[in-house]
Amino acid sequence: MFCFCSCDPAGSTYLSRSPEGPVMGFDLRKDTIDLPTGLEIVKRIRANGGNYLRLSESFTGKERQTLRVAADRAGVFLDTTDELTRKLLVSNIPEFNRRMLESGSGGIYGELSQARLNSIRAVRTVERYYDFTRLRRDDRLLGRANPSGAVAAADSLGNYLIYIPRSGKVTVRLPERDQVPRRVTVIGHLGTQRSEILRPPYDREFSLLSNDARGGWMVIKREP
Repeated sequence: MFCFCSCDPAGSTYLSRSPEGPVMGFDLRKDTIDLPTGLEIVKRIRANGGNYLRLSESFTGKERQTLRVAADRAGVFLDTTDELTRKLLVSNIPEFNRRMLESGSGGIYGELSQARLNSIRAVRTVERYYDFTRLRRDDRLLGRANPSGAVAAADSLGNYLIYIPRSGKVTVRLPERDQVPRRVTVIGHLGTQRSEILRPPYDREFSLLSNDARGGWMVIKREP
């Protein structure tokens, strides 16, 4: 967790608490945004599972206070420094998702769009299955031919997560010989889910075709 404790009752910064867990949101300080629009953005970020917002310093003291109260109630960290943006700024959705898979640290977009809000919602769905910080990238799970540009990670219990950034064939190669039931859940770019169970006997290597150009996630977990 990062904490920023500068406080200026009359000026540009105030006491605020950074979000728990991965930071996911937007740095919109370059945009001209009025108070009603700022309040609506806070609601949209919260509704899609985000927790971070950076706006310009053009608001009056009273407007900043109104935004801060709304953000605090929504669980959105209204930032007034560049510390997190310098570390976590991403330029597109694949970069955001790869950062999540590889480090669990989150990401901050420089532009707001519904597609980017959706990517946060999808990550929140994946978090129902995994703590990202406990995963380690492991591309041994993928076949040599990887036209979709997929990346993979594993936890210490033999469960796997694959991010598929675009349409194409994905070849999965389970590194273990254990023939145990595994639930395969596909999470779409909107956070929608569908799943099926692989029951023994099954091949350790199998291929799937992703036909969604907007990408998605695949969760492979051992059944109890």
